[in-house]
Amino acid sequence: KLGCALGRLALRLMKRRAKIVSRNLELCFPQMSEQERQQMVVKNFESVGMGVMETGMAWFWSDKRISRWTEVIGME
Repeated sequence: KLGCALGRLALRLMKRRAKIVSRNLELCFPQMSEQERQQMVVKNFESVGMGVMETGMAWFWSDKRISRWTEVIGME
C-alpha cells in the first residue's frame, strides 16, 4: 500500500515523465481508449513505487525480517 501511494505521489510530482509514459502508451496501443491508457499510467507508477519500496526492504531489512514476508517455492 505504501509503495502504491509512493507511486501515485511520483505521478503527481513527475508530470513530464507521466506525459512521456502516456505518449508511449498512445503510440503502442492506439486502439485503447484514453481512459484505459490513463489507468495503465497509474498502474505503472504504482508498480514503480512498489519496486522502490521492495528494493529498500531487500537492502536494509535483516534476512530474518524478510523471511517473514516471503515464501520461496521450488528452490533446490
